[in-house]
Amino acid sequence: WGKESVGGVSSLRHLAELYQSQGRYEEALTVHKRCLAILENAFGPEHRYVAYSLGSLAQVYLAQTNCDQAIALSQRALRIMERLFGQAHPEVAVFLGNSAAIYMGQGDYERALPLCERALSINENCFGKNHERVVRSLNVLALVCLEHGDVGQSIKYFSEMFRARRANFAASFLGVSDGGELLMVSDKSALTLMSDAF
Repeated sequence: WGKESVGGVSSLRHLAELYQSQGRYEEALTVHKRCLAILENAFGPEHRYVAYSLGSLAQVYLAQTNCDQAIALSQRALRIMERLFGQAHPEVAVFLGNSAAIYMGQGDYERALPLCERALSINENCFGKNHERVVRSLNVLALVCLEHGDVGQSIKYFSEMFRARRANFAASFLGVSDGGELLMVSDKSALTLMSDAF
């Protein structure tokens, strides 16, 4: 596989991530942009791989505190995923969370809040109220509300999160999955669930 082929994108992405981890943001941007160009050329501008690449590029801009560029790329990625999968797909929830994180990084909790609320709604509808994705969504929402000054709503979301954690812990401790099947639960995983739940 040549460096300009789709097969070479994975290696290029790893190189970009290495540059980013070293704080070499300009080099990371150059490599991520190259990945994006390869993917757009191969699949067109509306492919999910292009959306993932845009998300990676947005993260580098965010690390550089270029929030305007990060938001623009993140929103473009979100629009692609919504067109491909619809408004209520779990992958869309992930991209909503990515966009919200950028706003949160700016301290713009007012814009982050509706994105987080929408991600929670999608995750609850797709996975049920006790799923780990829902727990994470509730945790983020509680923190956003707290930073936004809405303590009452923050407590509500934290309470829902702890209820879901306890439900997950009880199911895992008893060795019963959502489908009623018996599961083997290691001591380590049970202790992790216990520490996370309380």
